[in-house]
Amino acid sequence: MSYVWGRYYPGCFVDIDNTRVKIFGSLDDALRHLRWKREVRYIWADSICIDQGDPEEKAAQVLLMAEVYQKARTVNIWLGLSSENSAVGIEILAFLASDADFQVDQPWNRGPPELSLAGLNDILQRPYFQRIWVVQEVVVAKHLRMIAGRQSFEWFTAATNSFLTRLKFAEISPGWEQAGLTAVNMTPLIEIVELSNIKANAFQPKVGSLDIIHNMRHRKATDRRDMIFALIGLAQDKPQFKVDYTLTTEEIYQRLLKHFEETLSEHLQRPDH
Repeated sequence: MSYVWGRYYPGCFVDIDNTRVKIFGSLDDALRHLRWKREVRYIWADSICIDQGDPEEKAAQVLLMAEVYQKARTVNIWLGLSSENSAVGIEILAFLASDADFQVDQPWNRGPPELSLAGLNDILQRPYFQRIWVVQEVVVAKHLRMIAGRQSFEWFTAATNSFLTRLKFAEISPGWEQAGLTAVNMTPLIEIVELSNIKANAFQPKVGSLDIIHNMRHRKATDRRDMIFALIGLAQDKPQFKVDYTLTTEEIYQRLLKHFEETLSEHLQRPDH
């Protein structure tokens, strides 16, 4: 599961191995929508599978997060419940993630322009696209399914380059402008898909940790330290310090600065420089 915790939603309790565990409303909604009626379904969700009150366990598990999402059969991106306009937004994004002829039956031309605008904004303005932890969860996944209530679409990492190309081409196409969709901000989605594409394709230039952290600086985290911890596993030059929640935010950034200074010094000392 890749989702926003949503502490602002009323929660409930679930029984796990004879222990009552509090979950918040967004996860409650997701589990009710994703469960199978006649078969057991196994879903990994961090707020349940990691003891959030134990700093040592949390630090150890954070280091394994990339591996968990990378090895998952499917990463389910839970955006929240469906709404009046969400079906249209999901339909448009599903078209862009597919291999359908781009020039034929574009979904944003099937109805009133204001409906397409409302649908895309409904999806892309959801809290999910503002959070920092979801970046890693999406980037390392092999197969993704984006879900809003009962509506969904999916794509594979192998097709990420196509998805990225179609997202970007849509934004520059005359038809997109004529449909009144230039006001749609697809940047948060494109950022993640672009990083996923770089991660998946060895021929592409690697992106350093400073670039990744800088590019994602506008996203949100409940704990400021997660602005670093959530991203360092994605870079080629992984900073050589442990995830440690006993350190203050200032101490984490001091260690990060030291890493960047040492990396720069090593780069300048190479013979070819």
